[in-house]
Amino acid sequence: MGGLIGNYQIPYTTISEAISIVTTVVNKYNGQLSRQSLAKELAMNSKGGGFVNKLATIKSYGLLQGTSMLMATDLAQKIVVSKDPAIVARSKAEAFLKFTLYEQLFTRIRDKVPDDDALVNILVEITKANRIEVSKKVTEIRKYYLDALQYLKVIMDSGGLKEDQEVSRQVQIPP
Repeated sequence: MGGLIGNYQIPYTTISEAISIVTTVVNKYNGQLSRQSLAKELAMNSKGGGFVNKLATIKSYGLLQGTSMLMATDLAQKIVVSKDPAIVARSKAEAFLKFTLYEQLFTRIRDKVPDDDALVNILVEITKANRIEVSKKVTEIRKYYLDALQYLKVIMDSGGLKEDQEVSRQVQIPP
């Protein structure tokens, strides 16, 4: 689903799916392919909303860049090519936390994901959105957070991201 909650962007795909897609881009296309080729690879229409939103999310995770010609970023290449599991996991966490909502949620709850009622309360506090809007998105937000938790635990175990990997506070979806 994705979209907005308050002023916060929600991804249109999990970090695991985004990583799977970028892994294909790196391994099968040597890190670079056209927008149309990616759409064909995903069996999607390159002008369709589903593809546009998925691509925007992958770009927001910091894994692809470009418009008509797409290239895997340095972060994507670290995830796919690095032989060091700690670097891979840390890079995956860094990508996920590029979404400000999830960065703030992680700061707040770490690996202690509360029940839906408590999570709604926390999300209302973070987003300043109304409870009805948050309630409609809580299942999706929880799903994406739980998907990323395996990578976020690496950050908790090692004391956080390195200074040069600190997550940017402002995320904008590229065109």
